[in-house]
Amino acid sequence: MAKLISALFLLAGLAIVLAPAANAIGISPSSTYVENVLRGGYARVSFLVSNTEPTASNITLKLEGAAANWVSAPDVIVVPGRSAQSVDVLFQPASDAGNGIYEASLIAETESPAFLVGGSQATVKTSVTSRMFIQVVDTEKRELVVDSFEAPSAEAGQPAFVNIVASNKGNILQKFSVTLIVTDGNGKQVKNFEKTGFEVKATESTSLKIQYATDDLKPGQYFVEAAIAPEGLPAFSKTTGQRVYAPGEISRQGKVLEVQAPSWVKPGEIVKISVRFRNTGEVYSNAEVVGEVSLENEGLQEILSSKQFSIAPGEEVWLNAFYKPSKPGKYTAKVSILFGGKQIEAGELIINVNGESTVGSSSTAYLLLAILALIIFAAYVLRKKLPKIKIKA
Repeated sequence: MAKLISALFLLAGLAIVLAPAANAIGISPSSTYVENVLRGGYARVSFLVSNTEPTASNITLKLEGAAANWVSAPDVIVVPGRSAQSVDVLFQPASDAGNGIYEASLIAETESPAFLVGGSQATVKTSVTSRMFIQVVDTEKRELVVDSFEAPSAEAGQPAFVNIVASNKGNILQKFSVTLIVTDGNGKQVKNFEKTGFEVKATESTSLKIQYATDDLKPGQYFVEAAIAPEGLPAFSKTTGQRVYAPGEISRQGKVLEVQAPSWVKPGEIVKISVRFRNTGEVYSNAEVVGEVSLENEGLQEILSSKQFSIAPGEEVWLNAFYKPSKPGKYTAKVSILFGGKQIEAGELIINVNGESTVGSSSTAYLLLAILALIIFAAYVLRKKLPKIKIKA
């Protein structure tokens, strides 16, 4: 009897080992220092929350500490399996806060089920913490920095673009205007116009895409000057070259980098097909997902399409198309990208649609393993209890 009881206890331990492990999550940075936050002002800091498990995790975010009332973050985020997601945390100190350094903590938590023998279930909780130190001041600081300025090549008769990325390194809202001055290869000014109303919050960046017509420009080399006038600061300028090509002379090329879609779904579940695409050409071009979905033995079920995006040279974007299968079966999605007037093949995807629950199937697997272990241990105990029979010759 003692051996049988020992075997049962060992089986119970084995059942726990067979249960899925708790979700492994992380948060980065583990600590951060935010300086020069104006009292009554605003600051933003980004954290990276990671999930090393193969399946998506619902992660709860909590705030603790003396300065927790000044900090805001999403309550819950969903992080896909084996990936990470950026989370923006906002600091807004009270207008009557005293100068000094304050502390708060960002806590990420997740719970995962552990299925035991017999169908019972336990919950395993995992949490990680990042500490935040916030320096509150009562002095305004203004600083606007241009991180990048470019003018991609254009085609005569098509819109030309200028891209500007500006960051507010100060601690108050920064307003500014941009004047674009375009000159030809001989130094003659051919365009001069101002865009106003731009603004960027403290600690944040903004991306500007300013467009102008090229109908009156001949093919050739041009130079674009951006005169930037920040409110309360001296104006400054940046200059770059821009080439205008004759119609049909410039190349429009793109490359499919990655295609994603779930392998198994249920009827009525929305399927998301994602294509990562790069504009490897020399001009802005529009891109969209096109394709068709067929069901084995039944043929065409749905025509795929997505929103159209204008993509800059060298830019990468995710293009998404959706469909909803109504019945079980093996579906094939043929996916392409319509880009610059031509179709670029992205590939074929197989999506299996059935009504089975993945949780139920995994629990059944654990139960079968436990039953097999029980049979092995029972055989071991019975073998020990049976008397040994000696046969004399």
